[in-house]
Amino acid sequence: DVDEHMAACPLLGELVRTSPDVLSATLSFLAPHKHIPRHRGPFKGVLRYQLGLSVPVREDGQPAAVLRLADRDYRIGEGDAMLWDDTFPHEVWNDSDQWRIALLLDVRRRQLPPDMALLSRLLIAGIGAVARRRLPAMVAAGRNG
Repeated sequence: DVDEHMAACPLLGELVRTSPDVLSATLSFLAPHKHIPRHRGPFKGVLRYQLGLSVPVREDGQPAAVLRLADRDYRIGEGDAMLWDDTFPHEVWNDSDQWRIALLLDVRRRQLPPDMALLSRLLIAGIGAVARRRLPAMVAAGRNG
């Protein structure tokens, strides 16, 4: 938790605090005509939830931002949501003159086999420990630059 961020987004902060399966929350800003190249998430213990907050619209009424996931295109419009496995190859682009803003939540994957559930908990705990150690320096750098 970063107190400054939680205070700036109190409803989102409360959601994260009260939902043990929500591991992280990010507001994703994608600039006009930008592209995030094809990539994959690191492991299957986490699912990605995406909610369109401010999504530009094309002339035909379709969202101008595209998520290509496993070679299939998804247009997640304003107020639309999708829960997906980010270990599949994916990329995103914004084919408009406006910013696309989305809420991204990393959510703990349930119903894994016992050995994978244990490995997932260990990886999540390890990543959390590293993030907590690095966070003060990252916050300070953000304030100074």
